[in-house]
Amino acid sequence: MSDRKSWSDRWFQLFLAFVVALVVAVCGPLVLSWAAPRFEAVFREPTCDDPRGLVPVSVKAPTVAIPASASSEDTSSLDGYPPEKMIDADTATAWVEGVRSGPASTNLGQKISITFTLPGAGSDLQMICIVNGYAKSWAVFQANASIRLMTVSTDAGKPLVSGLAAKRQSDYAAFESLEFTHGQTTKVTLKIDSARAGSGDGVLKKKFEDLAVSEIEFWVRK
Repeated sequence: MSDRKSWSDRWFQLFLAFVVALVVAVCGPLVLSWAAPRFEAVFREPTCDDPRGLVPVSVKAPTVAIPASASSEDTSSLDGYPPEKMIDADTATAWVEGVRSGPASTNLGQKISITFTLPGAGSDLQMICIVNGYAKSWAVFQANASIRLMTVSTDAGKPLVSGLAAKRQSDYAAFESLEFTHGQTTKVTLKIDSARAGSGDGVLKKKFEDLAVSEIEFWVRK
């Protein structure tokens, strides 16, 4: 009797194991397909389109330093296009540099530094978003130069070089994020290393010797 019960228990355990394996085989992929995007949504990094738990921080008008090689006629901004245009929440306006003399490398904004001061004793900076170029329209964007490489410095660590992608008509006014050392900082300095010249191929049929930045946002952890 005990032998029969033992064999019965074993067969039941085998049957139960088979049922569990079958359920896992059938339902496992369904559970994973349901859970995977939810886990990804929880753990994915913030983006300029989806900042998640980050909050924007207001900054004062930045200071712009032009290259030492610039002449006395050169200015940090063209008249009517001051640095404040980079933080006015309007992608149709822009800061435009005003360097005209000196070597060719400075005529498209290279070596210009832009420094932003964060409020109070600083903030835990986690994301910087930029609308590169003059995004008033696709035609205006094409006519003006934009940043290609930029070095971003913060108090949190070593400076990092951030490459900005060439834009198409579908995304000329879109924000893109910069590479930088995240963490507590009181200021951010952006040094323009190289630029893309305006093409002059657009509706305006012009090519301005100006580099422009339409908008910059700073996102911090609460």
